[in-house]
Amino acid sequence: MTRKFLKTNDANWASRPQLAAGFLDLQGYVKEMKELHRNSDKFNNFVLDDHKAKRDQGDKNFMPRDMVDVLLQQAQDPNLHLKLNTHSVKGLMQDLLAGGTDTSTTTIEWAFPDLLDSQK
Repeated sequence: MTRKFLKTNDANWASRPQLAAGFLDLQGYVKEMKELHRNSDKFNNFVLDDHKAKRDQGDKNFMPRDMVDVLLQQAQDPNLHLKLNTHSVKGLMQDLLAGGTDTSTTTIEWAFPDLLDSQK
């Protein structure tokens, strides 16, 4: 099936335009990545602080609302074999965020050239 797919669609895939990141010079790319990291770290700190504040309001029957609450709860578990710290919780948050958006972004990047070609 793969052979048939590639035989039929190889020219379309090979002629697909490069992603925007492919046109940036390396220094500009590094600068943008550092800025993105700073912004994502600020965002993660805001989310963690917000969740910790809501958790620490004194409700003894606090139930986790989302994955961030679950990760924070796991980080406090003394019996957890693999210990979680703030850095690892932030990394897991980024993985969840990226995993939820990457597929849609990639699909759109691949669909637009096909849509544009169909308009010709």
